[in-house]
Amino acid sequence: MTRRVGLLVIAWLCATGGSSVRGASDVPAGAGNSAGTAAAHQAVVKEYCITCHNDRSKAGGLVLDRLDLNDVASQPEVWEKVVRKLRVGMMPPKGARRPSEAAYDGLIWRLSSTGRHSQIRILDVRCSIV
Repeated sequence: MTRRVGLLVIAWLCATGGSSVRGASDVPAGAGNSAGTAAAHQAVVKEYCITCHNDRSKAGGLVLDRLDLNDVASQPEVWEKVVRKLRVGMMPPKGARRPSEAAYDGLIWRLSSTGRHSQIRILDVRCSIV
């Protein structure tokens, strides 16, 4: 069953050209790793994520309010889950307030490119139909 679902996802990605999958390469070149940018990304997480993913609510079993974006490498498994949900546009959920595209893509970039030599490695699926 799991294999069948995986194959359906790959087929869907190929059919759509992977257009709804976000990748670190989608972020503009100017999305730097400066302290100012880190603070901005932390603010995005605080405003759009922590309201549900906190110590009290624990939505989806995920608690982000105690994690630090400046130390992604200390919890790569957790941040990898976050990046996966962000890349496919699942979070914040439909109907909820969402950050701007630039803030969204910048957060994905930050999580994908920081840590112990980029501990978070997400498969960026791209298909071409011949």
